[in-house]
Amino acid sequence: MTNSVGSSPFWFGFSLNFWDWAGSKLLVVAVFAGIFAALASGLSSGISSAVTAKIQDTAGIRITAAESELQKSRERIATLTLQSDQLKNDNLKLALRLAELTQPRDIDVDAVVKAAKSFPGATFDMNVLVNDPETERFATLIEEALLKAGWKELSWKTGTVKISRPGKPNWGLNNSSGAAILVDTKEAESVALAVLPALKLTTKKFEINSTHGAPPEFGSPGALHFVIGKKPISSP
Repeated sequence: MTNSVGSSPFWFGFSLNFWDWAGSKLLVVAVFAGIFAALASGLSSGISSAVTAKIQDTAGIRITAAESELQKSRERIATLTLQSDQLKNDNLKLALRLAELTQPRDIDVDAVVKAAKSFPGATFDMNVLVNDPETERFATLIEEALLKAGWKELSWKTGTVKISRPGKPNWGLNNSSGAAILVDTKEAESVALAVLPALKLTTKKFEINSTHGAPPEFGSPGALHFVIGKKPISSP
């Protein structure tokens, strides 16, 4: 709605000159507002980019640290696994060693009988550590195998201390360790050498001590003298 008062037109109660002035001012404000908005948008975008970059850098550092810790954990697990395997091996060795220490000595009876049968009528006597169940058992196994092969057992002749066994030849008494065949003639040594491999099938520490040609110091001359002592700790 326009009104005229004299020569000055009016619009909504204000002169056209006012509206021209207001319009120019609003245009300037709009321009500055646009510039400010553009600046604000650019600044916001810059800040956003900087924050994003900072977050990415921080995340990267944390990821790198996490990967490093993961690698260390894997290495620790590998070390613990290796130590666990070593402990298992050590325990196995200890178990085998314990079995070796507690397992009684044995012989392959059939092999001994087979080897001894090649010398029918051969004679032997025995000198044994007593009051030791493992040693007495081992000596009895040898005695029974040789008797089964047709050998003849004699009583131990030398020494004053003997083991009296009613109905059986006496054994000599010793306080030694290990197992050996003592011989005092070449013939007895030949027999011992033939039988020894069968005895050593399961009891490796079985030896021959030869004194042939010298006066007999033990047992019956010409016989094979089995001296059975305590089981050595270092061998089966």
